[in-house]
Amino acid sequence: MIVKGAGWVVAAALALTAGPALAKDKLPLKIGLYVDQSVPCKDAPQSAKASYGGGDGGIDIPPYTCKFVKLTKSGSTYVLRQSCYDAQSDATVPDFNMSFKAPDAKTIIINGTKFRYCGKA
Repeated sequence: MIVKGAGWVVAAALALTAGPALAKDKLPLKIGLYVDQSVPCKDAPQSAKASYGGGDGGIDIPPYTCKFVKLTKSGSTYVLRQSCYDAQSDATVPDFNMSFKAPDAKTIIINGTKFRYCGKA
């Protein structure tokens, strides 16, 4: 399954990556807004944004608002199973897996695109 954002694509694996399940609070990211490193934080377009809310919140990519289902880690790659809602079409998106890397608490790499932390959303 592929979930399309406005301007870039998040490929979602259909099967969970082998590895131990991690508790929700083990996602190694600061809570807040992340923006594609190629654009300034201020006035970044929706297509260049992602956000992480902590707790039950997943990684939101406009127009999707997501909730955490399961998190696994294999090597340096995290696989986050999410349940999302598409506000534009007023529809629930089937659960999917999003693979990403988090080299530090202020960086997410999704499909080769590096997002940097830009503060509280």
